[in-house]
Amino acid sequence: MNESMWWIFDGLAAVTLIIFAIITIKRGLIKAIVSTVGFGLSVLIAVTVSGSLAGSLYGSVVRASNIKAINKHIYEDTLVESLTYELENSAYNISVNQSKLKDTLKKSKDYDKDIYKFMNNINGKKVDEEEPFMENLHIAYSNVIKKLVSMELRTYISETAADKVLEDPSLFRQVIPLMLEKEDQRPAAVYICDNMLSDAYRTSFRQIILIALLGVCMVLSLILAQSAGRNDKIEPGFTRHLCCGLLGLFKGAAVVFAIAVIIRISVIYGSDKELMLSYPAIEKTYAFKYVYDFVCGLK
Repeated sequence: MNESMWWIFDGLAAVTLIIFAIITIKRGLIKAIVSTVGFGLSVLIAVTVSGSLAGSLYGSVVRASNIKAINKHIYEDTLVESLTYELENSAYNISVNQSKLKDTLKKSKDYDKDIYKFMNNINGKKVDEEEPFMENLHIAYSNVIKKLVSMELRTYISETAADKVLEDPSLFRQVIPLMLEKEDQRPAAVYICDNMLSDAYRTSFRQIILIALLGVCMVLSLILAQSAGRNDKIEPGFTRHLCCGLLGLFKGAAVVFAIAVIIRISVIYGSDKELMLSYPAIEKTYAFKYVYDFVCGLK
């Protein structure tokens, strides 16, 4: 969605709040109280329970298949070939000898510095200052992981894994010796899945579980409110209407939260790479972005 369409999200939130305020005023105070408490509990239960359920789901259902999928694409020279490609296609325009790079990695005790020395020795001159080189090297690390993961898994998962490596390059350095193993690269696949992929899966699963719990609990709240307020009558009075209206706004806020979760799910499971980790139009909003940021923060 174009950034200029940001107002749609704030408008949707405002309309939702108004509609729920009006509906709640018309339904009576008892129904308003019961349904509002129910909506509040729905959000609380969904947020509290979804995290642990998502973790259990990943560990019991997805982890093993992910390890198998990643392991299919790792062999002794996968790392060297991928890293060679990234270094050769960096800003330094240097041809990298794969066997020498492999020897450097196998003997290395400090991968970053030893790769820097290796690159400087290719033509006998410094390719770059150390700090900018390290930034480019860490980008190369993240690209290696992104391409490896994207062979089998969704874009959101590969992009998130790449971002984790970029934020913490030590994750990649830990997997280097595991990927260089001759006999068995499965430990490398296990490490990647447990340290680079698990958070992304837990996040995506949590959003699905969250919206499912919200929907079920909210429907049950409405049913309970209808039963509890069967004999409730709409009585005139500004104070009574004001109370109902405020309760309706609270219910509307819970629904806006649910809308934000749905949008987040569409981003995670969408195919547009630009939307994987951000939604530019939402960043322009005045109010909706705070709800959306909260939803994004649920890991």
